[in-house]
Amino acid sequence: MNIEESLIKNRVFLQKILLQTEQEKEINFEQILKDLKKVKKQIKEIQKTIINDKQQKTEKTKTLFKDCDNLIRQIGIKIFQIQKKQEIKERELLLEQDYSSISLRSKKDKTDQELNKKITKELVKTVNLMSDEVQKSAHILEILDGSSQTLEKTLTENYSVSDFIQMGHNLLSQIKRKEKFDFYLVVFGSIFFLLVCLYVFVKRF
Repeated sequence: MNIEESLIKNRVFLQKILLQTEQEKEINFEQILKDLKKVKKQIKEIQKTIINDKQQKTEKTKTLFKDCDNLIRQIGIKIFQIQKKQEIKERELLLEQDYSSISLRSKKDKTDQELNKKITKELVKTVNLMSDEVQKSAHILEILDGSSQTLEKTLTENYSVSDFIQMGHNLLSQIKRKEKFDFYLVVFGSIFFLLVCLYVFVKRF
């Protein structure tokens, strides 16, 4: 499974978790926490794959990372809202109940409240960590993309320099050939001139 397929799978999984948070009465915080930790682990694996295989970075991958980050943030907001609603509901119930009823159930309610708060805090913490991981992965993609562009630019410049050097080499070769031709021409002209002078000298004397 490549990065894009894995991200699509995680996006669908996060969408399901978000739908679960919409059903406030039937929500299972412990299961959501397990699911989020599972997604977090998979995102870390994707992060390693991106670093090791630069070819897998695409615009679609960046978009999928943004989608996952948005879903994680929505889940975090929803969990926070549910937590606040539960706290308000608990206060209202306590105000409605009579003193004797409160004293009998206070211990159990306190335990349940502490457990819910603990799970919710853990959920919010996990959501924040996941969001950080997703953003870190997106940042790694941007760095790799920037490095690739710099490398491509450097290679292009190197090719240009190589072409320029090759052109210079060709020009130097042409100049050397011309110099040799001029040298042979001067030598031949000098010899011809000497022969003419010698011929004239012989004819006159």
